[in-house]
Amino acid sequence: MKITTNKRILWVLAAAVALCIISAAGIYMFLAPQRGTVYVFREDYTAGTQVTKEQLMPIEVDATIIEMGEAADISEQYVTAEEYSEVLQNAGVLRYDVARGTALMKSMLTGYGGSKVEMAMKPSSIAITVPSNYLSAVTNELESGAYVNVYASYENGQTSLILQNIRVLTAPKVDGVLSGVTLEVDHEQSLKLVHAMSYGEITFGLVNGQGYQYTIEDQPSYDAGGFIVGAETASENSVEIPAEPENETQTADQPAAEEKTADQTAGE
Repeated sequence: MKITTNKRILWVLAAAVALCIISAAGIYMFLAPQRGTVYVFREDYTAGTQVTKEQLMPIEVDATIIEMGEAADISEQYVTAEEYSEVLQNAGVLRYDVARGTALMKSMLTGYGGSKVEMAMKPSSIAITVPSNYLSAVTNELESGAYVNVYASYENGQTSLILQNIRVLTAPKVDGVLSGVTLEVDHEQSLKLVHAMSYGEITFGLVNGQGYQYTIEDQPSYDAGGFIVGAETASENSVEIPAEPENETQTADQPAAEEKTADQTAGE
């Protein structure tokens, strides 16, 4: 009987230990960052070089990367193990020079096309170019990678802040003067920008892309007189203050005077 009891205790202990191990493994798998494989070049290679497996080596990295402040999967930018063989079959040659340790991206390869501007963009982004003749004001020091606010001024005298903290993809110059600016925008922003170019003039305001604080209003606007469009006027917000009652002291003393008159009448 005692031996049977001891066996039961051992089985219970063994089950508890196994459960602890499984739980620990599960917690580790849940908390540990997911990993993925990308491929980097072993040496420096020049544009026009045929890309082969011998030129690349695999490295393990976090499966999630931070791009422009947002989390993204590495497969959105880099060639991963799942597509490695297929990509190399259609790779073609390098579109430009690469340095040792550079991670392989599809946009580097002639077989997949793409320009340098496209390489710098997020997959869901749209590149819209604002020619210089549509710009009313912009600093000539604007460079690729800067961030700007976009203001639109219309013929009716209204000026609006239409876009905030937008990334500049290119800012080419001709004889030292900006010939246009290409911005990285999403679908909705592209419509606002094209509409502003069609019906007004555009001004860029250079901002600090890392510390910029967005305005509370979605699209603050001002009219020709410098007033916020849609704001309530002072008369609409005014509160009528009631006048102070006159002869307040006299009113308070009136009952006493009436009582005195009644007493005199009774005495007579």
